[in-house]
Amino acid sequence: MKKSLSRFISILLVLSVAVTLSFTAAAETKVLEGTAEGFGGKVTVEVKVEDDEIISVEAYGDKETEGIGTPALEEIPQKIIEANSTDVDLISGATYTSEAVVYAVNNALNPEEYPAPDFEEVEAETQSLEASELYQGFGLVNNGRIGPGKDNTGTQVYSFNEVYANVLFDEDGKIVFIHIDELEVATPNYDGKAMPHLSGFPPQGGYNFD
Repeated sequence: MKKSLSRFISILLVLSVAVTLSFTAAAETKVLEGTAEGFGGKVTVEVKVEDDEIISVEAYGDKETEGIGTPALEEIPQKIIEANSTDVDLISGATYTSEAVVYAVNNALNPEEYPAPDFEEVEAETQSLEASELYQGFGLVNNGRIGPGKDNTGTQVYSFNEVYANVLFDEDGKIVFIHIDELEVATPNYDGKAMPHLSGFPPQGGYNFD
């Protein structure tokens, strides 16, 4: 009986030590934050690291261009997790944002080697001008071109472009405001809807004012 009890106590002690060691050896999870300068502004990341493994990356950048830069905020973190490294391929067409996410993760993991950029706010200077000091100018240029393309009968499409500029100058002739725009008009046989049509030549179709 005594031997059985002693053996039972020994087993409990072994189990107790094993449980203690398992808790001691449990993986430590760290949550790190990093920043970088993106295409439109600040890009931030939240990186979760368990021992030496990157288990989670969340990237944020509300100033990045929607549909162009934003895919990098979603795809680059997943690439980093899968590779357990920031040495990943960038997203085509979103290079600047991709590089920002990579740098931000590096900043989170190793801030000494990858220091956070300085995002010091610079207040824009507001300049007021008296109306009497301003002069308005208007410019217009017309030029024609062959195209875009041909119609369904093989007849050439022609178009012309009107480029115009409204400009405000100060008394010294310095530009203080400028607005430039363009209008392209095509012949009636152009079947696209992206521009207005000019009636006249070739004699196909009709008026289409946009």
